[in-house]
Amino acid sequence: MGFTPEQNSLLEWVARGSASLSFCGILAIYVFFIMNPTAARNPTARLIIFMATSDLMSASAKFLGRWPITLGTDQPLCQIQAAVMQEGDLSSLTWTAILAANLLLVVFFRGRTDTIRKYELRLALFAYGWPLIFALLPLVIKGTADGAPRLYGDSNLWCWIVSDYPEYQIGFFYAVLWFVFVFNLISYVLVFRVISNSGKALETYNPNAGGQSLSRYRVAFARTALVYSTAAIVVWTPSNLNRFYAMSQGHSLFALSFMQTLMSPMRGFINFVAYFCIYRMQLARKAGQSSNGGQRSTSGPSRNARSGVDPARVNDSDGTLIDAAAPMEMSSMATNPYTNSPVNGNNNSNNNPHTANGERAPPRLAFLMNP
Repeated sequence: MGFTPEQNSLLEWVARGSASLSFCGILAIYVFFIMNPTAARNPTARLIIFMATSDLMSASAKFLGRWPITLGTDQPLCQIQAAVMQEGDLSSLTWTAILAANLLLVVFFRGRTDTIRKYELRLALFAYGWPLIFALLPLVIKGTADGAPRLYGDSNLWCWIVSDYPEYQIGFFYAVLWFVFVFNLISYVLVFRVISNSGKALETYNPNAGGQSLSRYRVAFARTALVYSTAAIVVWTPSNLNRFYAMSQGHSLFALSFMQTLMSPMRGFINFVAYFCIYRMQLARKAGQSSNGGQRSTSGPSRNARSGVDPARVNDSDGTLIDAAAPMEMSSMATNPYTNSPVNGNNNSNNNPHTANGERAPPRLAFLMNP
């Protein structure tokens, strides 16, 4: 059961308005990093740039709405719209999975925070390459349903895989969406557990300073994971609900189609809002740390002032300030998270420069705090 011409017209204008917001958000991301090239050194920021490119492809295709359908589903424009949309959506999902995988690599496998930049070309070929295969295959696979000789055709909202082939819709897109969403969720939960356990270990080693130090990293990571997870839920929930309803009832519900048309093309704008919310929170945190550092410096000379250069602190290649003396792995609750030595009651935190006021977290946590 299709929609009325009035409903189709409304959906088309909603898609164009939503995609226009995405264009604005994507353009703002590009302009921001062009005007602030140092900000693009952060691995998360580089992922946002790649993700914005994927969102640009998807928003451009969805901006056309049902116009290619009116020209004919067998016409090149309809097929191109579907293929570009497929490429943009799948590559955007892939970049979110790469972000989650990088978190796991850094936290659990001693990976470096600059891995994304080191393997940038390979990651780009992967993130854009395999979705391209999934975007082109429906162009050559012949349909078997009556009246739908092609996989790409009228899918109510725009040109995409038609409802006559739900198995292809699931295989070429929704299975990937569900896998990536579950993978990202599990990754965030595992990493947050490690951060929490590291905070408990530091509190065991130095109860007076540990909680204040690692709690900042737990809060920073929780905010980051919450923002990106919320963005993914907002964008993809209407599409999932609409697909489940269509599969169970045999037709689409206009209200769900309206929500999908509103949210799906807006992904570029939502990712823009998510990143800059995190960026502003991190800038506010750095400003607060600078203010507190200035107040502490008035009470006595700092270690940098006495020795000129603090050999324990170095800059990682991605610009992240890390602790060179800290181990490159998370310690258990029975060890000191900074020295990886057993915790005992004879340790004197005053003799350990890494447990003084304002101590630094292990390097594999530090990248979470940089915008």
